[in-house]
Parts: sequence; structure tokens; C-alpha cells
Amino acid sequence: MKNGRLSRLLFAAVAPFLVAVPVLAQDAAPTDPGDSGFYLGADVGTLHYSNACEATALSCDHTASAAGVFGGYRFGSRIAFELGYRDLGGASATYPRLTGTIETTGDVDGYELAVLIAFPLWPDAHAYLRGGAFSWRAHARTPEADVSETGWSAAGGGGMAWRFRPSWEGRMEYVYLDNIGGAATGETDTQVISIGVRHFFSRR
Repeated sequence: MKNGRLSRLLFAAVAPFLVAVPVLAQDAAPTDPGDSGFYLGADVGTLHYSNACEATALSCDHTASAAGVFGGYRFGSRIAFELGYRDLGGASATYPRLTGTIETTGDVDGYELAVLIAFPLWPDAHAYLRGGAFSWRAHARTPEADVSETGWSAAGGGGMAWRFRPSWEGRMEYVYLDNIGGAATGETDTQVISIGVRHFFSRR
């Protein structure tokens, strides 16, 4: 199991670089200088925890709100490196006990480092793929215990971005986070759908 997770993490971290090399070669021709530079942004959305609860749960909340902030640098019009913070909200469940029930709640947040590969659709819009790694912190609480764990997971996804002002872009994306959590807090795959905006400081 650990070897499989390590392989997925390494693949997600390395694959974008393998794609980026030929893309950067194609992008060697002069481009609009405004396409390169630093940017900052934020997004909000919803997420689904694929297996957040055990089979014995009487009730289980698989969905939560998500929010994040991010910053990065784009090289030309095709490649960007991005670092962001994601708050993945929380999940809750009810389990049976001999004398009644017990409530369990948990929440996850962390930092994601990713490479974004863009594919132009028309002058002011492009699709993109993203891949990298997510450093997570998971926290689970019950009336009987309070535990936390940290770790790394593979992260990948894609989306669309469109320029609605010279220095502003909107974007909508899907991100898959593999195997967040551990033995103490519970493991789950997480899918995030979000919309956001980013501001490029080099554009006028």
C-alpha cells in the first residue's frame, strides 16, 4: 500500500515536468510579455469525500465547502508553477454505540505545489492540466478522542481559464487529491470543484 501511494505521488509530481519540456520547446518563439509574470488568486467551491466514513456509520456527510488562496509564476503563455493553500472543510458521521450513538467530525487543510500546462482555446481563454503534490493536515474529533495526522498525497486535475480584464482571469477547475488522512483520522480520496480569479501583476 505504501509503495503504491509513493508511486502515485511521484508520478503526479514528475508527469507535468515531462509534459512541460516539449511544451516549453514549442513556446520558445516570442510571446506577449504580458503572458509572463507573477499572479495571486483565490477560489471557492465544493468537495466530495469519496470514502470518509466506515461502513457502520448511521449517517455520513460526504460533502463540504472548500476555499483556497494561491500564487504562482507563468512562463510565457503555456507553463505555470503554483503554490496554494486549500481549506477542505470537514466531514461528520454518526456511529452506533451500546448505549446510544457517537458523533465524529473531521477537517483537512494543507498546501499544494503544482505545475499547470495550458492549451489555448481562443485568444482570451485556455484549458489547462495541473499536477503535483498536496501536503495535508487531517484532524478528527469525537467525545472520546482528538487526533491529528500529516502527510503528502498526489494531486491532479484540470480546468478552464478566461481573461475578462487585461490583468484579471477567471477560472473553473477540478482537482483530485489521492488518499488524504491516515490510520488514526481515516483515509479518503477527495474531489474538489471550484471557481476562482487570479490577478497578473505584469499585465496592464
